[in-house]
Amino acid sequence: MAIVSFTDLLRHARQHRYALSIIPVSSLTILADALAAAHTQRAPVILAPIPDRSDRPSVKALYAACETAASEADVPIALLGYQSAAADTLAQRINLGCNAVHITPTSRNFPDAVAQIKALAETGRACGIAIGGWLSGAPAADDAAESEPLPPVAECIAFAERANLEFLEVDIGGGESNKRRAKFDYDRLRRISETIAIPLMVRVEGDVLPDQIYRMIECGVALAHPSAAASARTAAAMEEQFKAWGAAGRAAEVLAHCRPWQLVEHVIEFNVQADALPRVDEILKIGRQQLASIPGVRRVRTGQAIAPDAKYRFCWLVTFANEKVVAYYRDHPLHADYANTYFRPIAADRLTIDYRTTG
Repeated sequence: MAIVSFTDLLRHARQHRYALSIIPVSSLTILADALAAAHTQRAPVILAPIPDRSDRPSVKALYAACETAASEADVPIALLGYQSAAADTLAQRINLGCNAVHITPTSRNFPDAVAQIKALAETGRACGIAIGGWLSGAPAADDAAESEPLPPVAECIAFAERANLEFLEVDIGGGESNKRRAKFDYDRLRRISETIAIPLMVRVEGDVLPDQIYRMIECGVALAHPSAAASARTAAAMEEQFKAWGAAGRAAEVLAHCRPWQLVEHVIEFNVQADALPRVDEILKIGRQQLASIPGVRRVRTGQAIAPDAKYRFCWLVTFANEKVVAYYRDHPLHADYANTYFRPIAADRLTIDYRTTG
């Protein structure tokens, strides 16, 4: 499996002074091109599934395709989800396979924005998920203004520190320039980077020159979200991105230094008291629905033994996103409520083991 820890991958990029390209994936064609370019350039890459359609089957299909392709790749890959500050969408992104989530607060009020993302970041960290964010500018005084003012550097720093983010997106301009050489606010990057020791992320439009990339990386940039233009999403364009931002040729060293992202199987074998057998199907159905909504729970299944003389007749198979979810799941109110109200009273005879998946 070539899916690796997002945190380790980001740390490696920051320490070795290169930036990882974030590839927005909205189709299987873009996914195939991204993997082909990463393979050719032996480059680590971050895939960001962005479905064109919002219906749940389409969303699940695209995330599943990205995860499956990444797990079979021979270069290191991480999966990044984008979302607004809503708790249910954070759980959805984690449970769809992301090992990092980028959150944009819905409030423009600074204290409210911090409160929104701080609560979500705590959930993400408890589940072993890297959480980053972006603080948008305050609303413009003139509704006709072309752009909103950037939030002050001090606010960006306080936002990252108070929410305890693992990475911070910083707006440095340049996108509005019609000139070949865009103007970027390197001083803004430098001031933030010198104060908070977390990797920074930038979005760039159009061509970025080598000396500009060098200055961004020197100012703490470790994540680059390239142009959304269709021309930037071809395999050839992605190869150039990997080379320009310094990720090309680093696959082997990254795989050697980054922990693999491994699912955990939470297995419970159990017997049911005779008087509860008529209700067992309904009790397990309630559990499948309730437990599947806990952040970090990838899948919930139940089963029944084939052999009539099996020591245990029933089982739970609960798939966690990673090892940190074991403790989070155990203490989560939804799990505690179901276990104490429905499960434990009928299943005193049980055996629980957590397995780290290895293949």
